[in-house]
Amino acid sequence: DTGALHGDPRGGTFLSYLDALVAQQIVPACVLDAIGGPEAEATYADWRGRLANPHFGLSTFFIAQNGPAKGGIRIGPTARALLAHGATITVATAFALAALLRFVTPAASGSSGDQGDVYRGWLDG
Repeated sequence: DTGALHGDPRGGTFLSYLDALVAQQIVPACVLDAIGGPEAEATYADWRGRLANPHFGLSTFFIAQNGPAKGGIRIGPTARALLAHGATITVATAFALAALLRFVTPAASGSSGDQGDVYRGWLDG
């Protein structure tokens, strides 16, 4: 829940991560894909303002509904554009993709923990 971004010191860390991801990866990828940098920055500034609003209330349910789509709409094209132009993919982008994939990975029925080279964990609610 985005309510955790307000009054919790970890919220500032998360917003700093998002700011860096957008500035260092998403905006440059948009420019490479012929989407204007100023347009991408304005879109992010608008969205970040809503995210920082304590009444916005972005819930885990909303993230679960829209996270996979955002992977295909923004994270995938960002990585593709950067790689196609020989640019570097940063840890921030790798983490965003890994977090998204972990969030949508189904829990193994009745098991958790290490199983060979694959970790199969139980997803929280």
